[in-house]
Amino acid sequence: MFLINWHEAMTVYSGLFLKVIIEKCFEKKYKSHGRELVQSKLIREAIPVPKKSDGQLDWAFMDAYIKSVPYSRNLIT
Repeated sequence: MFLINWHEAMTVYSGLFLKVIIEKCFEKKYKSHGRELVQSKLIREAIPVPKKSDGQLDWAFMDAYIKSVPYSRNLIT
């Protein structure tokens, strides 16, 4: 398990988006070799996330994407 630092624009939905992206990015690299993903390894890796033209993370896109997934209203209770 690892910690994602909270940002004032982060919601439960954008946090879920980041969780899934991080898990998918490292699933093959670490799990296939029987290694655990830990925060110290995560810091050294590049994670593709949506950004605005000014370089800031696009929190609104992450929220909208998770909310658009079928059955997304059942994800957060």
